[in-house]
Amino acid sequence: MKKVIILSDAHLEHNVKPHRSYEVAKTFVKTEKPDILVLNGDMLDFSYLSTYNEAKAQLKEGKRLQKDIEMMKRELDFYNKYCKKLIYLEGNHEGRLSRRVETTPEYEGVLSLAKLLDLDIFVPEIEQPYRIDNSHLFAMHGKNFSIYYCANTLKQYGINLIVGHTHRVQTFTSRTYDKELGCWGLGCLCAMNPEYLNGKMPQWQNGIGVAYLHPNRNFTMNNLHMISNTFQWDGRTFK
Repeated sequence: MKKVIILSDAHLEHNVKPHRSYEVAKTFVKTEKPDILVLNGDMLDFSYLSTYNEAKAQLKEGKRLQKDIEMMKRELDFYNKYCKKLIYLEGNHEGRLSRRVETTPEYEGVLSLAKLLDLDIFVPEIEQPYRIDNSHLFAMHGKNFSIYYCANTLKQYGINLIVGHTHRVQTFTSRTYDKELGCWGLGCLCAMNPEYLNGKMPQWQNGIGVAYLHPNRNFTMNNLHMISNTFQWDGRTFK
């Protein structure tokens, strides 16, 4: 049986202190030492590459791609010490780098996140969902943003899926004549009330996922919700 930890939506930036929930998640990885670690997209924010922020010079002030890459390499060095296999799935925020190449094709082959981070397994959005270790469990960053996004995603894909993207902890299960299916939406690992929302309160939660893959390709999935940057696992409190 293999242990899988799934982290999503940390939205890291080199000049911004990571949210406490992210630090708790790192401690959990260090303690549990999973066989497989899945970084399920939007680990990097790349706010300065967004087309929405093209004219916002103040927002982009002091932000540098090279520094973000150096920061993320340090994070990956940390994770590689405590897991046997690391899988990085592209999220829509990492996709900002890919889309920048579309408008400036002269950087093709240079502005590649997989190459910049020297990743062994990098899964672009277009190649998701990604089957985890030949099991019946898949992961993808996610595209559906509706209030019932897990139900809608499960209906669309018809497979067992772990998704991120919405920053909302949610689970939806369904049953056919001969099998059960589920979609698990993970919480984020970033601030739940960011400044750019100007006081609006989004329905976000912090959280991570833990799955166990069984030899027969079945699995057990745990969707862990952090409350006040705290959760319990196997008799221990992580905070």
